[in-house]
Amino acid sequence: MKMFGLPLTLFLLTGCAATVNNTSSSAPAIKTSAASAKNITLNLSGDKQHAAGDWEKLKAAWQYGMKTAASGIGAGYSEQEGKPRATGQDGTVIAVQIKDYRYIGTGTRYGLGAFSGNAFVDANVKFINARTGALLGERNYNTTSSAWQGIFSPMTDKQVEALSNEIVKEVQSK
Repeated sequence: MKMFGLPLTLFLLTGCAATVNNTSSSAPAIKTSAASAKNITLNLSGDKQHAAGDWEKLKAAWQYGMKTAASGIGAGYSEQEGKPRATGQDGTVIAVQIKDYRYIGTGTRYGLGAFSGNAFVDANVKFINARTGALLGERNYNTTSSAWQGIFSPMTDKQVEALSNEIVKEVQSK
């Protein structure tokens, strides 16, 4: 039994990075320019069913993830409420519509382990020219993790960080 102890412990403690799936391979390219990456404005919305529960935690995770991703490329960051609209400055409005999610936080994963279930995020993202309000493109993004990956499997905050990084990469001039 001793020889299984270390491998089993390592298996339970290891986790995989969040894997992001998107429609970029089948969708038209996002029409970006150098000005697209100057400022990132997050506009986050969800269906009425998301108004309760862990919505505020998910919203905070998106705000942190996008702010971090924007600063990673040297862009300014702001947030916008209501209907997505032009800001009048160079940059991109990232309009994230949450279609579905299951928020799993660190405490839940550590406390309940595999019994906490799978964390996932499914979102539709519109890229909007911040100066003009023109639609630059649209993508569907999703990510999921399995509780069976161990207690360090990607929880919602890590998934949102990975999603944010992928989304911000889209606005960088190619």
